[in-house]
Amino acid sequence: MQAFLDSMPAFFLIFARVSGLFMTAPVLGSRNVYGRARVALALTLAFIIAPLVPVDPAVYAMDLVPYTAAIVKELLVGITLGFSAMLLFNAVQLAGQILDVQVGFGIANVVDPLTSAQVPVMGQFQYILAILLFLALNGHHLMIIALRQSFDLVPVSSFWFTPELATKFSAMGEDMFLMALKVGAPSVGALFLAEMALGMVARTVPQMNVFIVGIPMKIALGFIIVLAAMPIFYTLMAHAFDSLFRDLIELSRAMGATQ
Repeated sequence: MQAFLDSMPAFFLIFARVSGLFMTAPVLGSRNVYGRARVALALTLAFIIAPLVPVDPAVYAMDLVPYTAAIVKELLVGITLGFSAMLLFNAVQLAGQILDVQVGFGIANVVDPLTSAQVPVMGQFQYILAILLFLALNGHHLMIIALRQSFDLVPVSSFWFTPELATKFSAMGEDMFLMALKVGAPSVGALFLAEMALGMVARTVPQMNVFIVGIPMKIALGFIIVLAAMPIFYTLMAHAFDSLFRDLIELSRAMGATQ
């Protein structure tokens, strides 16, 4: 019992990092997951990881204020990893928003249960598909593995804001916009050609009300292109999930760098 009590300060540091991940990570941090269930999962994962992580006794033998600062550092590491993983799904929603504007759904939004914010219709549809693929391809397993390896790359209480971390965040932001363009390119390209065709029809047949004809045509074409581009969407997501694991490892390495 005394050994257990002595190890509790180190356990709370590990639990803080795991909790940070469960606050912002996709699926694990969703508000659809009951709060107590998330806490129980975080505690279970922390109990599993704790025996595998060496913690310097000097870290948790500090006074209250330095120890609290160490807990905040660990929480920031977990939040950073979870937020970085969430950027990929934000890219999918951004692609759907671009598609909604082209189709004509830009004025109709739905509420995202994860963020309680209004999101585009097609963006939410593609976001749910991305979540399902994330689970089917064991992306959540890779994210937990990346969390475990982060303790080797970022030892407990060694988190630091470094130029490498800022550079990596900037690169991941660029990749998010590039991913959005890749996901939305087939549908946006087809709708652009449809707009050009409607423009030519409007010039050659002025009697036709192109506005009335174009709205349902673009909606139908948008759905057809989205369904036809599903294999491309699957390939892009599978590649992105593989890259996500490497990005989380590189991000952990940047957080563990010293000045």
